[in-house]
Amino acid sequence: TVPLKPSIFNDTDVNAWYYPSLERLVTYSLINGYEDKTFKPENSITRAEFTKLVVGVAEYTDILVLSDAQIKFDDVATDDWFNDSVTKAAKAGLVTGSDNAFNPNAQITRQDAAVILYRLISTVKTIDGSTSFSDKALIADYAVNAVESLASANIISGMGDGTFAPTQNLTRAQAAKLLYGVLENLS
Repeated sequence: TVPLKPSIFNDTDVNAWYYPSLERLVTYSLINGYEDKTFKPENSITRAEFTKLVVGVAEYTDILVLSDAQIKFDDVATDDWFNDSVTKAAKAGLVTGSDNAFNPNAQITRQDAAVILYRLISTVKTIDGSTSFSDKALIADYAVNAVESLASANIISGMGDGTFAPTQNLTRAQAAKLLYGVLENLS
């Protein structure tokens, strides 16, 4: 018998639903784990972390188009590790803030992640669709088109029980799956 290839992280399983996506993103140097060789797949991901990953995918696929707009969020300092990514994402129209704040350390919800990814894909292609998520009525108005379009393009899927769980925090494993779905869709 051929031994199974070991997981690239101490806390991930090669048979996990997200693992093929995670492995490809690591191969492309688009995502990484922690110094202790863990990935922490079930941990929530922040707005800053997700934005950095999205900008990485956009640059990898060479579709990041920046405006000349001067973008400044009161809660993003020039020496923050995420400043470059947040500024690029804002200049590309992928992210916005509220009341001059980006809220970088807040956990990102599944519907907000969908909106950002939809904005990214929309810069290069049109995707439309509808969804039959049983909790569709819970998706915020601003996110419905993004969620439906990404679902019809097979970039996002539900929670396995027919729901989308729009206000649930996005996990690192879910982020890896979404980002690889975008990468595949843009290739």
